Amino acid sequence: MGSTVGVDAYCWLHKGIHGEITWNKPYVEYCIKRVRMLKKFNVRPLIVFDGGYLPAKYRIELIREQKRQEYSKIGRELFKKGRVRESFPFLKRGVDVTPDMAHKFIEALRAENVEYVVAPYEADAQLAYLEKKKHIAAIITEDSDLLVFGCKTVIYKLELNGNGIEICRDKFGDVEEINMLGWTDKKFRHMSMLAGCDYLPSIPGIGIKSAHKYLRKYETVDKVIQYLKGNNKVKVPPNYENDFKKAELVFLYQRVFDIETERLVTLNPVSEDLDISLDTDYIGSNMDKNIALGIAIGDINPITMKPIIQAKENVVEARNLLPPYSEIDFLNVNDPFTCNPFDLVKTTTSQENTLLIDSLEKNGQGSISPANKNQKIFTNLTEFIEPIKMYRGNFSTINSDGMKQTNYHSNAELTECERLVAEGWAYKYSRKRKWDNK
Repeated sequence: MGSTVGVDAYCWLHKGIHGEITWNKPYVEYCIKRVRMLKKFNVRPLIVFDGGYLPAKYRIELIREQKRQEYSKIGRELFKKGRVRESFPFLKRGVDVTPDMAHKFIEALRAENVEYVVAPYEADAQLAYLEKKKHIAAIITEDSDLLVFGCKTVIYKLELNGNGIEICRDKFGDVEEINMLGWTDKKFRHMSMLAGCDYLPSIPGIGIKSAHKYLRKYETVDKVIQYLKGNNKVKVPPNYENDFKKAELVFLYQRVFDIETERLVTLNPVSEDLDISLDTDYIGSNMDKNIALGIAIGDINPITMKPIIQAKENVVEARNLLPPYSEIDFLNVNDPFTCNPFDLVKTTTSQENTLLIDSLEKNGQGSISPANKNQKIFTNLTEFIEPIKMYRGNFSTINSDGMKQTNYHSNAELTECERLVAEGWAYKYSRKRKWDNK
């Protein structure tokens, strides 16, 4: 096997979720196909997952959650108006990746004997640390912040055929549009932060080109901020200087997991003359070694800090509960918007070969066991949605109530969104059945 390459797992998971509307873990299949592609090209993947919430990203997480709610609302409205195809992109963008979804990918990686690690906080910092320690030769992601963390080789837009865009830090001086010849990592970091990043409120009207121009002219970020505050055309957010300094601490000293010592460390060593004790929570709190290790290997949920119960072989996941369309007869499919496309009659196969779920039993965290196969099949969408509620689980032990509220839909919101996707998916199958019968 050749070089080892780090992969931002959540980038693949997000693409996998948004790429298809099925009920057979499409996001895992999407990710595993790319893992196998890398192995085919003699590349050893090391998959890195996001961990717990970082206080420094509270602002951006709040904005993203608000956008997800807006997308869900638009999708529901479009669906109710009968504009099914138009609603799907909004409904999909309204669903977030959860630790349970990530764990399904982890289980698949274990089956494939592929290395992985769950970061204590952000995958970006963890990937940067792995590259710094030469555990990986490059990073596959869609997040530009990896360059701000100081990563040397980053691959974007990776396709299933192996094509992608490689950005090498040592070639920044070759860029003609923005002259960065001779720029240090610090100056590049300051330019990127001025242009806007996840840890810092943006200055309206300041992008990469203007940030580059001001830094070339005024040399230091302090002088740039001083100039912008005196410019009546630019509105600098309150406390921007202090927020800028705290954001830079996150880029430099965020806590990561060291795979050799199996404990948390800072991304870069903290010098004796630098006191970051007051900002410990901002860069990620330290944690017990056993907890950190449990998170890293995927045995502890990084959000709830509770053990993740492994699914048993006979457990049926909520997304797999729908029988194949060939076994289903739909009622009143001529008017799918005035009837429930999940109203089912008896299947065309014997009961012994039918997936029966009307008396599901909850079996541990996020897992569902089917009833015995001699019981009747579910008959309506309400019975189908209940297992999804159970599958989603209830994440109740989060350090900050604010973070809990802004980073997770309630079960009701999630099931409403999934209800609409499910109805649309069933409608597509009902249309296919009608076509088959002609």
